Amino acid sequence: MHQGELEQVRTLDDLVRVLQSLRTDAGEPSFATIATAVTRLRADRRPAVPAARPGRVTIYDAFRTGRRRLDPELLLDIVAVLGRPDLVGPVREAHTRVLRHRIVAHARPRLTVVGLGAPLPHEPISLADRSADAARLAALLLDTLLPDDEASSSAPSHTGAAAPGEGLAVVILTGMPGVGKTTLAREVARCAAAGSGAPSVLEVGLRTASGDDDGHVPLPPHDLAREITTALRATAAAPGGSSPSGSTTTAVRRTHPVVLLDDVPTDADLAGVLDRLPGGTIVVVTSRRRLTWPRAVAHHEVEGLTPADTTALVSRLLGPCTTPEGPAEDAAALEALAVRTGALPLAIAVLAGQASKLPGWYLSDHAQRLDSVASGLLPALEDAYDGLPAAGREVLHLLARHPGRLDVREVAVALQHETTGGGTDPATDPVADPAADPLADAAAALESLRADNLVRRDDDGRHDLHDAVREIAARRALEQVSRSEHARQTTALARDLAHRAALAWRRSASTQAPEGSAGPATEDPIAWLERHVEVTVTTTQLAAELDLPGATAALGRAILPYLVRSERFSDAYLVASSADGHHDRTAEVEDLLMLARAARLVGRFDEARAVHDRLAAAGHATLELRMELGESEAMVGSMEQAVADLESVLAETTPADPLWGAVAYKLPQMLLLVGRAEDARQLAEEVIARLEDTSVTAWTIVVRSNLARALRELDDPIGSERIARTCLDGTDPGTRRFALLAETVLADALDAQGRASDALAVAEAAHAEAVALDDTAIAAVTGCALAKHLCLTGHDDARAADVVDGVGLTLRAFSYPAIEIDYLVARGRLAARTHRATEGRRTLQRALVIAGRSGLRIHENDARLALGDLELADGEAPAAREVWTAVLADPATTPYGHRLAAERLARLDHLTHA
Repeated sequence: MHQGELEQVRTLDDLVRVLQSLRTDAGEPSFATIATAVTRLRADRRPAVPAARPGRVTIYDAFRTGRRRLDPELLLDIVAVLGRPDLVGPVREAHTRVLRHRIVAHARPRLTVVGLGAPLPHEPISLADRSADAARLAALLLDTLLPDDEASSSAPSHTGAAAPGEGLAVVILTGMPGVGKTTLAREVARCAAAGSGAPSVLEVGLRTASGDDDGHVPLPPHDLAREITTALRATAAAPGGSSPSGSTTTAVRRTHPVVLLDDVPTDADLAGVLDRLPGGTIVVVTSRRRLTWPRAVAHHEVEGLTPADTTALVSRLLGPCTTPEGPAEDAAALEALAVRTGALPLAIAVLAGQASKLPGWYLSDHAQRLDSVASGLLPALEDAYDGLPAAGREVLHLLARHPGRLDVREVAVALQHETTGGGTDPATDPVADPAADPLADAAAALESLRADNLVRRDDDGRHDLHDAVREIAARRALEQVSRSEHARQTTALARDLAHRAALAWRRSASTQAPEGSAGPATEDPIAWLERHVEVTVTTTQLAAELDLPGATAALGRAILPYLVRSERFSDAYLVASSADGHHDRTAEVEDLLMLARAARLVGRFDEARAVHDRLAAAGHATLELRMELGESEAMVGSMEQAVADLESVLAETTPADPLWGAVAYKLPQMLLLVGRAEDARQLAEEVIARLEDTSVTAWTIVVRSNLARALRELDDPIGSERIARTCLDGTDPGTRRFALLAETVLADALDAQGRASDALAVAEAAHAEAVALDDTAIAAVTGCALAKHLCLTGHDDARAADVVDGVGLTLRAFSYPAIEIDYLVARGRLAARTHRATEGRRTLQRALVIAGRSGLRIHENDARLALGDLELADGEAPAAREVWTAVLADPATTPYGHRLAAERLARLDHLTHA
């Protein structure tokens, strides 16, 4: 094996074959020998940190082809211990190259809004009093932001809110598992929220989104930042919610949103998220690693309890259930127990749970019991595991290896060894509810584990593990639970969830009352689907990890319609990307098209086009695929090429073909963007004339909005207003977002009539509702429209700056050329109004470059008009004349654009002669 061969690596299987070759060259050492060598290597690398020993099964799996994940740290350590440390760098580069060219399923963060009036979740580690640390750290956060607020409140600013990533107040808590980082972080966040006036804290749990030693892929920081920003906007829009950075407020002191980022994996992940958060956000970070961020107000290491505090806590918790032996004996036993629990509150709490089941023992008896535990980071936890009955271990193994949280029923279903129903289609083969005994057994085992402080039950009835418990249980599970049994459990859970989700979706679309035990029988089917999104997404990912194609595909098909319909686009992408590679041959094209749509909906336009290219390369040259390719081209390539692609599809279909309608209702907007307003009008009118359903639907709103746009570009603003007003009645969530887009068209039509104030009022209302709907893409469009009308009226430059900053934050999470140009033009107009000509000129030139590259002719002329306005305001009349003359000469200029340029030139001539 030499470095040149690594340049040919394209897949994870190629990397596995590299490992196999290196093992052969090294003389075929056993997997146990490799595991021991890896442990020794890690111990030599960091002598002060206990080395994590990979299990023999883990090493074996690394040499198995067909994997969808490969832990990079383990991969490189294996390469080193097989005698080729010179290949560590090239193998790392090869692994990075493989991941860059794959569409991967990322783990799912858990975002929870916790009101300050709500009690803190019960945590055994809250037994340690760290209120002084919490108050001190919260004061540092508040001192960073609040003085700036008070200073700025006395003078108005015209520069807008802090840019994304700027003006943050960040504190980072680090420490080993079980030390109490999360509990302290919650106290710090609550204190900071109370001091800043925020009504709640947004807790972001990253354990399942931060990657782990089994090779799960971390959620990209820009995706995570988008999820957090969306949640903050939703919280701010709620009654009594705070006003995030970027919104207007008349209060003297701004209210700062508070975010808790729990278990951030790396410095790069932290920086990637913080750089995209709204300016002025208070952020409390926890991590098991020693993270650094240059602008953090504090890096606080959460240490174990002091010896005195440890012995006091052990004595307080174990005293009621132990028998005094004597002052000297008890003191010695307390000291021994303090050592064996590692001074960690979690381990002490677990020890207390054990002691409560052994009343009357001496403290020295418990110390001797722990002395028999041979190894482990936390001997008390190792001993607690060893003392569990078989049922408790089985449940713990299941929870430790599942990436999400499970309720009692799901635990019972997964652990049942027999299920009813012999079919293979989860949508038609009923899976009966667990029998009474398995359900009762699962409930009893979970309750016992809760009593031992090994399992936590959240308010929604789902169960989770502390990281330290999860680490031990997952390691033991690798040694004691076969891969086939793990696959059987996951398949059972996946079949049940797929059947019930498919049934709930069918019932949600009908008037049939829920019936039967196989589906959500006692609640609204949509409510049931909403409650089970998390477990369905995470189970899909687990099924993909275990290479269970039937379970993965069934879950994807069962839940994806609801995720798309309810606009849970991030979850839809997670499910579709997890199912990639697990398609039935009969449905592969349909599944891949769904993956491409999901990728496009979350702004992953390059990935969507990559999927389309895969289909095309495989010979699936269907008209539907050609339509999808055209849409992808519109997002990331040339709009003119996209129009040509879709026109070719339209020419090969007839109006009776559903595909004709699918293309025809999208094409007018694209025709408009390339400057073909008359073609757009004709096609939109033809589509409207053929509509059988004339009620207000997403379909009719889109078509009528495009007709209204076309009429405005044809310089018929009154006709444009009339059509736009027919689009405003949509109230269903599926149509309301499109109605808001129609309101921006209405605002433009009003402005074209000289009714600038009316246009501004419409744009204000549309943007406020888009933010309240928690719709990132629509908020970006309405925000650009609002900023434009604020600048055109000169109504409120500070408000315009706030809105533009908010749009800029959104575009850090996703980017679409047309929206990006609108954003840049709005920022350029604002710069011109606030006498920052150099900045505005540079911004508008960038917009022109993007418009020219993407073939967006309407946007190109809009940027030219704005650039001419800036040049004239800066005293550069010849430059303004040159720009506006170019607009008149451009054959893609629409009649409306022609009128605007001609009016500007006429005014310039008047000024020149005057």
